[in-house]
Amino acid sequence: MAAEHRQLVNRLAELIVDSDEEVIVITPYMVPLKSGIEFWQGVVDQGTRVVILTNSLASTNHIPVHSGYAKFRKPLLEAGVELYEARVDAVEHLADRPGAPDNKTLHTKLIIIDRQQIFAGSLNLDPRSIDLNSEMGVNILSEELGTELVTEFFEQLDEVAYRVTLNEGGKLQWEGIVNGEKVIKTTEPSTSRWRRFKAWFFRIAPDSQL
Repeated sequence: MAAEHRQLVNRLAELIVDSDEEVIVITPYMVPLKSGIEFWQGVVDQGTRVVILTNSLASTNHIPVHSGYAKFRKPLLEAGVELYEARVDAVEHLADRPGAPDNKTLHTKLIIIDRQQIFAGSLNLDPRSIDLNSEMGVNILSEELGTELVTEFFEQLDEVAYRVTLNEGGKLQWEGIVNGEKVIKTTEPSTSRWRRFKAWFFRIAPDSQL
């Protein structure tokens, strides 16, 4: 892969590695591969808090990509990443707010570094976006905007996403607030058996084709 093609990704990686306290990632598609796990592990190990929000199986519009991501959830958690997945009913919770989304799929692509740098663009964190597609983005330096975005992000997070964690047995679980009460799910929330079967079936797809 030509260095020129990965210029955007490489520069963004440099900014993240240079972070001091916190990196928040919002991405519709997240397929980190082994190299990505090692990258995020290094960021966490240097003392930076890493929070990632991506689509859940219920909210995604691309089940094969979700299948590619699913196999890396546990390694991400073991690396110390705080992982969240968008709830398919998030639209209902935000309906009365200005600028609320009108669909059930997360489309935002945003990375906020130390509440000072905001990267927005077309880049997803998956092999196709990184290695095949032509992507673009802009990096904004604004502590005021960064702080505002992060504050709003955490204020809404419990309403729009489940936090993915590992239980005492090392199994995945989904924690969230529903109707004001904390709930814990042991299967992917708001999904049918058929949708979960398709996600399992597509795990045989090569990661490079996602």
